Formats: sequence, C-alpha cells, structure tokens
Amino acid sequence: MRSEGFSNATLQAMATGLPVVVTAVGGNSEFVTPECGTLFSPGDADTLAAALEELAQSPRKRCEQGMAGRARWAEHGSLQMMTDAYMDAFERAIRGDFPGLWSGKKVARP
Repeated sequence: MRSEGFSNATLQAMATGLPVVVTAVGGNSEFVTPECGTLFSPGDADTLAAALEELAQSPRKRCEQGMAGRARWAEHGSLQMMTDAYMDAFERAIRGDFPGLWSGKKVARP
C-alpha cells in the first residue's frame, strides 16, 4: 500500500495480540513501534519478506511483539480511549478552547 490514513486492520491485529508488518505510510508510522511490529517502505519486498521470515522462525519474537502491540493498542488505540479523546475534543470546541478556524485561536503550524 502506498498511502493510507490509518489502517483499522493494524489496530485489530494489535488488539488481538498479533505482531504486525505494515507499510510505513499514514498513521502506521506514528502508531507502530519496533517493539510491536515492523514498518517497511512501500514496494520494499525484501524488507517485507525478511520481516515475515523472521516472525515465522521466531515464536518468541511473535509473542513479544504481539504482547507489546496489545499493550500499545490498549493504551492508545482502544475504543474507550478514542471515545474519550473525541469527547475531550468536542468539549474543548464547545468552550472555544480548541484551536481551529472558528475558535479565534491561532493554530501552530509545523
């Protein structure tokens, strides 16, 4: 995959305790860490193959990355966490305390 906002399949795999091997596009690059999976550049078949082979040959690595991915999902990607983040954003927007076009506050640009 050459572009994607964020992969729900990646979240689902991590939630079930599976290690992930995903392209370094969109939100994948921000969410997947070396502890819970492998990122590879789009089109880099050699890195993809090596990552899959390593996981196939190492039950320990599969288990360690799977457990780390499950923990990362629970902390940053669970439905409850996302619901809480949306509620916080809506409440700040209602108070006018949310940077954006209508808040009157300046949005920091990188």
